[in-house]
Amino acid sequence: MATRSACFTAPRWSAASPISVKVTRIYTGADNEAHFQDLEVRFDSDAPGAYSPTYPVKELFFRSFPPKHEVDWHVAPRQQWVLVVGGVMEVECKDAKRRFSPGDLLFLDDLTGRGHITRNIEGTRVLAYLPTPPGFSL
Repeated sequence: MATRSACFTAPRWSAASPISVKVTRIYTGADNEAHFQDLEVRFDSDAPGAYSPTYPVKELFFRSFPPKHEVDWHVAPRQQWVLVVGGVMEVECKDAKRRFSPGDLLFLDDLTGRGHITRNIEGTRVLAYLPTPPGFSL
């Protein structure tokens, strides 16, 4: 039987507000360009030890990129969760740029079109990749 474990920094518990984890989705819009979408993964309660929904993943692997590394316009090779483990990175889509730091969680879903640019802003970028199985829908 599989056990549940967190793949991200645990959110602070507060009785005043529901618990959730912010996810930034990068997707291809009708204009064939990549865009950001802010989502929240909500937990089943506000109690300590609460669970989020379960999401299937195929595997887990890590990649590192040296300081000042930049990857020009590219699409995601598959749908996948990406957790920033180290460094500060910037992602550029058609009409916006955003910075991501350790603990930030992204869902890459821009499989077609022009895609996005990634660049290191600070330090060595270390990312954890969790590809989803074929047919997954967030």
